[in-house]
Amino acid sequence: MSTQTVLWRDEMDIDQIRCDAFVVRLGSHAREFLGSIRRSRLNRTAFVYGIGEERAAIKSCRYAINSVLPDCSPESIAKAVEKSHLLLSKQLRKFARIPLVIPVRLSCGDEAMISTTRDLTATGMSIELRGRKWDESRLEVSFVLPEAPLFTLESTLMWKVDQTIGLEFSSTKEQKRLKGWVDEYLRAE
Repeated sequence: MSTQTVLWRDEMDIDQIRCDAFVVRLGSHAREFLGSIRRSRLNRTAFVYGIGEERAAIKSCRYAINSVLPDCSPESIAKAVEKSHLLLSKQLRKFARIPLVIPVRLSCGDEAMISTTRDLTATGMSIELRGRKWDESRLEVSFVLPEAPLFTLESTLMWKVDQTIGLEFSSTKEQKRLKGWVDEYLRAE
């Protein structure tokens, strides 16, 4: 895999060159560029590394930011590349794990909370709890993916490590619809 640095300017046509990934400093100024990437015929499914705070990525979730780096330090870059190199190099496991930072709603009975995903597969997702507690084993999870209506899936808590939980989705029509979205996303890669 090779890299090329291109500084984007307003007059540039994002459809002139195919890119596997983009690194974008997050903020309100980035939304136009992120929108150009996602509207691009060649680059709409390119991997996007966002540099900045997670809340800036959440504000731009409609643009499917795949990984958020707090800064450009070697540690941050190594962690982000570790999570994404198999996807970028097309060496996928049976259920490809797509790094994706989007808001997600967890609910069980009267309990509910909003959190953020770390990654997504056709069969489950991992979620950052960000200081909140979640101990229910059966729950409903709701989220929106780019170019798709709301997903609401029944799921089971499979694991918990520090502030991260792993969910497995129940096999339903909604889960099959999600599998279709994931397959399309990966096919476009």
